[in-house]
Amino acid sequence: MLGNLISFLGWIFLPDLCTGWFQRFLYSLTYRGGRAKPQSGTPKFNNHRRWIYLCAVLIYLFYTLYQAHYDIQQDGDFYRDLGIAYDVDERAINTRFRRLSGLAMLAIQAQNQSRTASNENRTLLHHPDKYSDKTAKLAAEAFFIKLHTAKETLLTPAKRFAYDRFGPEITEWQDVVTIKEYLRLGLTFRVPWYVGSAISVVLLDFFGMLGGGRFWRYLSLACLAMVELRLLTRPTLPFLSRLPSSVTDHLPSPLDRLTSQYLIPPAYLPFQILEFTRQALISLSLGFSRLQNTWETPMPGEPGYGEGITQQQKMDHSVQKLEQLAGANKQAALRAAALEIMPFQNDPEAMEELRGKIQDYLVTNVVRSDKEVQDAVLKVRQRRKAEKDGVADG
Repeated sequence: MLGNLISFLGWIFLPDLCTGWFQRFLYSLTYRGGRAKPQSGTPKFNNHRRWIYLCAVLIYLFYTLYQAHYDIQQDGDFYRDLGIAYDVDERAINTRFRRLSGLAMLAIQAQNQSRTASNENRTLLHHPDKYSDKTAKLAAEAFFIKLHTAKETLLTPAKRFAYDRFGPEITEWQDVVTIKEYLRLGLTFRVPWYVGSAISVVLLDFFGMLGGGRFWRYLSLACLAMVELRLLTRPTLPFLSRLPSSVTDHLPSPLDRLTSQYLIPPAYLPFQILEFTRQALISLSLGFSRLQNTWETPMPGEPGYGEGITQQQKMDHSVQKLEQLAGANKQAALRAAALEIMPFQNDPEAMEELRGKIQDYLVTNVVRSDKEVQDAVLKVRQRRKAEKDGVADG
């Protein structure tokens, strides 16, 4: 649940933040030497922003899908804990459990022997307190409990059927024996998720946070419910649970290892398929809604922009645009000035003379632009003109 909330918040904030940051970074690299950058509201700026936003959304979409796959692989399952395939029989499960138990015991004994043998007093090798390391003891106990739980679950046909479809949570269900009872209880636990998802979609649509594509969202949710019902009630494992062995059974050994490790995705149990499908549906729905909003909503400077926007918002946008233009003009002026003084940079005397003249020019401009100075100069000119006219009349 927390992961879904973090993913949802990421879809709200990350694409816009990454798009704005990367567009500024890209312009700082590509527009140099006095070249004017595309300003906000121009067709070129809007086109660049849309394509950068598309890349940001697709990258985050692939990241969320990979993260869902990675989390499933990290969580593992009872079959991987025992190191067996999904279609093994009871005899293979018992054999593997006994072998893992023996290997674990030998590993613990070897660890304790190497620890005690390194001490100066070798007589402690067979001391009763050789398992005094509480951390190793707790880890061994947890490991054996996990293996034993996996073995007991997979050796019981009803529990194995339920585990393949509902995951490790079935080990906590009480007073459940038959497959029908497991199915009934599991479906009861699945209903709240779909009810909560439908309510969430309705509320997000009501507040306009998902944009268009409302019909497809509800259709996708209904299709997911039907797919889950089919996976939960079918008597055998789906094709995705047998994918690696189905592809690599007829390949040579080196090619088998290569394809199973790098090219063929690992097999999924039904509950893992459903978990990944839910995460993928949420990510795809949010991703395509963000793309649709950006691609269909008019940007500043395009026809239709401003509809439904208040006068204050339009004024704020105009002020922001003026600030951007002023900043761009300032940067352009600084670059032009840097280019003009570049020939004098290696001549200190010329630079000092140029600095003095620029300072005099700036001071003179400031003095001349002062209102009081302009009024005084105007009065002096008028008085001199009057004096000249008086002399001419005399």
